[in-house]
Amino acid sequence: MSDNLSELYSNQQTLFGRGSLDKLIPLLAAEPQPTLLFCGHSFLQGPAYERLKSALNDHIIGYEIVRHEASPADIDGWVSRWRGHVDRVVAIGGGSVLDAAKAFSAMIQHPLPTARYLEKVGDTPVQPITLPLIAVPTTAGTGSEATQNAVVTDQHDIQVKASLRHPVFVPRTAILDPDLLKGSPDKVLVTCGIDAFTHLFEAYLSNKGTLFTRQLALTGLRQFVQAWPTLNREDEEGDKAREAMMMASWLGGVCLNSAGLGLFTVLRAKSALSSPSTTAKYVGGCYFLFLTGWPKASTPGNSS
Repeated sequence: MSDNLSELYSNQQTLFGRGSLDKLIPLLAAEPQPTLLFCGHSFLQGPAYERLKSALNDHIIGYEIVRHEASPADIDGWVSRWRGHVDRVVAIGGGSVLDAAKAFSAMIQHPLPTARYLEKVGDTPVQPITLPLIAVPTTAGTGSEATQNAVVTDQHDIQVKASLRHPVFVPRTAILDPDLLKGSPDKVLVTCGIDAFTHLFEAYLSNKGTLFTRQLALTGLRQFVQAWPTLNREDEEGDKAREAMMMASWLGGVCLNSAGLGLFTVLRAKSALSSPSTTAKYVGGCYFLFLTGWPKASTPGNSS
């Protein structure tokens, strides 16, 4: 069997491009069914929701606001509130929002509490069943719109950051609209961009990587390099940069499904439990120290 045998898990449908959020309402209208929205406060206060509000509210039965990385208790509460009433989920937001929606979509189809199914601490395997989910990222970093895992964080009871994971948990549809990145604070653009870079870089170096995943990762890294210098500009160059970063983030998620996690992603997860505010800075610093030191260390005759 070939060493380059690859398995690819991705969305059934991916819509990409500026203005692609406008496809959301027609998608919902094409298959009317009870739909729950997961989002953050920033989306509800932003121009995209203001523009879509009237039409969107015609197609949803309610919404849940995600304020932080979801805990097992958060997910169990949502499941208890909505079980038997929801057939489809829409998630619009950053990685925490998308992961919360993915976890909810899966757990509402499972009988036991969320913690029983978590990697690392759970005692019960997840089943290949979930509600259909439309994922709309408003940040470019985690690639959660394309991954098969939903990250769950408990900082109080069981002190764990772990995943619910199965290929069927990949959102059925992803809408990648780079215009949703417009107006994001520089800090958000930077920390999320480093997240995308992390996934791509680790996937390229991963022992589980194949020719296929490394080519995807390399394409994503090129998009990252293209996007980074002008990501926050409010002109045509900025629009192109945000398109490139959104693509890099999605590719990072696709690669993550096949090539798995690397050292710095694991370190970031561990440090997030003790000091969430310093995690991205810590991991980013480690990476860029490594990258700037790499050429010197690999130069023949260099003794420094």
